[in-house]
Amino acid sequence: MIRHNLIATIFVILTRIMNATCLLRVIFLVFTMSFISHQSVAQKYRITRSNPAFEKVRHDTNFDCIHPEFDSALYQWVADFHVYFDTIMPGTIETAFKGVWERANRLGANSFTVHRSDLYTVGETRYFDVSVYWLRMENRDSNTHLFYSGNVYMFGFLGHHVLLDGYEVYRGEEEMLIEELSYHQFDVEHDDKMEIRIGNRNRGEIFRAHADHNSLPDYLYFQQTTGTFQNSWIANHNWYFAEFLIRVLKKA
Repeated sequence: MIRHNLIATIFVILTRIMNATCLLRVIFLVFTMSFISHQSVAQKYRITRSNPAFEKVRHDTNFDCIHPEFDSALYQWVADFHVYFDTIMPGTIETAFKGVWERANRLGANSFTVHRSDLYTVGETRYFDVSVYWLRMENRDSNTHLFYSGNVYMFGFLGHHVLLDGYEVYRGEEEMLIEELSYHQFDVEHDDKMEIRIGNRNRGEIFRAHADHNSLPDYLYFQQTTGTFQNSWIANHNWYFAEFLIRVLKKA
């Protein structure tokens, strides 16, 4: 009886040691993968220049794109950012943009322009350079109105998709492929009306655009699910992020 109890006790102790070892291995594996994943998509931000004469007026949470034709006397330069990363994964570009946005707001800036970018060179660090500014609230609408047009933009995947080369969409009956890290621009003024469809006629979604030069363009991107129940739908990027994308992505 005593021998049986001793064997059972030893078995329990060994089982606990083995479970603890397995648990430590799992924790180590999760930590390692998390670290590798974080390193592969990490963005780095560097302020290359700043304006010593700028005095922060107030904290603002906006981040508008400055139109090239907007009067430069109506906004004040705050700083220049250099943002770089090694790999573009889904979400990398949007995260990098939000990172600049947050840092710019902390400096007192609420708007931006893009100077240079390279998201495509293989084997090199991908980057974009932006300048950030203070734009007074009373001048925001004047700047935004300069972006009004009858254009429709369609954006591809913002990163590499393992299973899909891009979005297959239909403009009327014309089939086209919207490739990753690119965008298409259409002027609805000449068409008067435009219909964009993604997916099949039974389960897809249709977007109908009409010429309207009194509002911001449509900045479209597409979501798709794969598997047993496939579905797709059309969504709109925020205009300021979309205008940033137009300046860093290839136009198809």
